[in-house]
Amino acid sequence: MTEAVLSRPSRYRKIADKLEVKEVVVGDGERCRRYAVCFNP
Repeated sequence: MTEAVLSRPSRYRKIADKLEVKEVVVGDGERCRRYAVCFNP
């Protein structure tokens, strides 16, 4: 599951000076999962 989440193309949004976040949705319908991926350089 980790590879599926990290490989999804989407843009990071800058939240703070050194924090970026992107939302990733994996799956369809009832089995759909939503993840927030954080990047702290």
